[in-house]
Amino acid sequence: MTEQGWTLNRETCRVSNLRALESFVNINSDAPTLELGRGLQQPTTYGVDGMPRIMAFAGSARRESFNRKLVATAAIKARTLGADVTLVELADYPIPLFDGDLEAVEGIHDNATKLRQLMLDHDALLIACPEYNGSITPLLKNVIDWTSRPADGVAMSAAYRGKVAGLLSASPGSLGGMRGLVHVRAILSGMGVLVVPGDMSLGGAHSAFSDNGALIDDKSNARLERILSTLISTTAALSSATS
Repeated sequence: MTEQGWTLNRETCRVSNLRALESFVNINSDAPTLELGRGLQQPTTYGVDGMPRIMAFAGSARRESFNRKLVATAAIKARTLGADVTLVELADYPIPLFDGDLEAVEGIHDNATKLRQLMLDHDALLIACPEYNGSITPLLKNVIDWTSRPADGVAMSAAYRGKVAGLLSASPGSLGGMRGLVHVRAILSGMGVLVVPGDMSLGGAHSAFSDNGALIDDKSNARLERILSTLISTTAALSSATS
């Protein structure tokens, strides 16, 4: 594995690779780890049956995205905290810009349907989203717009309503992308998602990761663990209450 690749523990992590993985980050630890790259044929799923099911993804498909690194690190840590995590690469689900006329003629795009089903199959969402001009990224907004559409017997926003979400962001700037998360929180909350408090905005992201992809700073690791613990415990509690 190159210095830009995740070290794999294949006993606890399943990765299906269709085309060459073009970019990676590394983590070396005793925790289960995974490959992060553009072009995973199937989402990476790992965890323990019966635990809260979390779908994790970044609102960026850029190869060297700090948010992709952060959400992958968070996915691994969430597993060690007792969650069943599916790490999804949005680059594997290209969809056109949402257009009502296109939808009227062709229906919901196949990849939007696949993403929506993944959301329906999970209890919670873990999203790391960069800040673009003080707001949400076009990629994430487009995914939300498509996957919230009613079709095939699925109601409007059904993939979001009743879900729990944890929000992360990373940026080279000192604010860590926190202004964008304000908009992400507002959008998701308006669709019936319970967004847990304690967003993590990682500033100085260009120097926040070690060469093998791990967060360097103990305080950053502690902040990440706190929000993940809150996400997992809240999801578990709501799942128990509704079961």
